[in-house]
Amino acid sequence: MLAERTLQEPPIRVLLIEYAKDITDMLELVLKMEGFTVQSAENGAEGLRLAAEFQPDAAVVDIGLPDMDGYEVAQKLRQLNPAILLVAYSGWIKEENFRRSQEAGFDHHLVKPTETEVITDLLAQAQRGSWR
Repeated sequence: MLAERTLQEPPIRVLLIEYAKDITDMLELVLKMEGFTVQSAENGAEGLRLAAEFQPDAAVVDIGLPDMDGYEVAQKLRQLNPAILLVAYSGWIKEENFRRSQEAGFDHHLVKPTETEVITDLLAQAQRGSWR
């Protein structure tokens, strides 16, 4: 999966903001197995609080969160860290959702379910600084 990573590269910090616990558990397990440092939150407010403490390099954010939508979360995360890699991870697939993701500051919009390898590859690009 992440054959391009080397032992000299420090692990990047990834914040998962996902309402569905089963998705969070699966992604967290896979990302940790791949060597990423991971923290997770189940809603936007918790995710933003955690982001201020954790200082993530990347965030995977569900659009349909219970307290605020992922678009608002992305805008606030971008204010906290303009260089953060933001990945929308959503079941919302209308053209408007992709447009709104881009307007909110997301770098990528992945549709659930997505192969975990796609997510880990995006995060590996962030680790190498080559995602933009």
